[in-house]
Amino acid sequence: MASPCTVRAAQVKAGAEKIVTKNGESYIAIIDAERLDYYHQLEREHIHLRLIDDAGKGLDDVAAGRVQGARTSLQALKRHRPASSAA
Repeated sequence: MASPCTVRAAQVKAGAEKIVTKNGESYIAIIDAERLDYYHQLEREHIHLRLIDDAGKGLDDVAAGRVQGARTSLQALKRHRPASSAA
């Protein structure tokens, strides 16, 4: 007779997803390694899409003149920073 863990592993490999609970609440999920790889791929693609979107917004800012150079930005920050007291 196969152990309960082996039975669950076979079910997951066949396409089922299993949720293991602890104290009546979801604790861990058991999924097939190929499906986990797929989820990781989706996550990477989502990150790339966000980067492309952010780059597009940055280009829109440049085109609209809503940018300034690093030196100008740093000087403005220094002007608005409260003076620190000498120790």
